[in-house]
Amino acid sequence: MNKMAYNEEVAEFLITVGSKNHYIEGENKGFTAPMFDQQDVWDTAGTLIESHVLNVHLNWVSDSIVDIIWDKPN
Repeated sequence: MNKMAYNEEVAEFLITVGSKNHYIEGENKGFTAPMFDQQDVWDTAGTLIESHVLNVHLNWVSDSIVDIIWDKPN
């Protein structure tokens, strides 16, 4: 898989998971990306954010809990 296709796959994965992975009290909803190397997912996400291909928004639920919401710029 070439880098552009890989980056697009990571972006779509984060958008999909982020839309479903909201905090529910008493439930651990942390996620992993089983088909990807975990560190590379975050490195790739950082690259996509810096290049304005992907947005990330933080929705604070409490002082220590946050929903992470991913989307693409319009």
